[in-house]
Amino acid sequence: IEWGAFGEGHPEYLPTNVLDRMLDAISPNPGKQLYEKMVSGMYLGELVRLALVEKGIPTPHTEPFTFETRFLSDIASTVSKNEDLSLFMNQKLSLETTQITPAALAQLSHAVMKRSAILCATGIAAVSSHLFDPTEEVVVAIDG
Repeated sequence: IEWGAFGEGHPEYLPTNVLDRMLDAISPNPGKQLYEKMVSGMYLGELVRLALVEKGIPTPHTEPFTFETRFLSDIASTVSKNEDLSLFMNQKLSLETTQITPAALAQLSHAVMKRSAILCATGIAAVSSHLFDPTEEVVVAIDG
């Protein structure tokens, strides 16, 4: 399904917040691809960066789209392995733990990723319930 444009012309269809609107404004295509900007790997890192900036947390990632989405996966991986997130923050992200705690960064990253997953699952469930009998088993294949 090519549903990244869901919400165009009707942003009230999506549960956006101030960060979503900030991201949309600085994106190459303001007002377009709203759903994609809430779920796509191209944009999730930027949502975290904007949250840090909005809270006044100094970050060397001052340019838009320089806080890469792969960092969110790295943060989740570091936390799941019970490794020292502060080391990753200092070495890879150049974020000082005096400005944001490792736990707070992990929580922020997790929230952005979880919201993306919930929004994707909601879209899949909506299409599924429209196309299939609720008693049928449905298999969903995902790539990308």
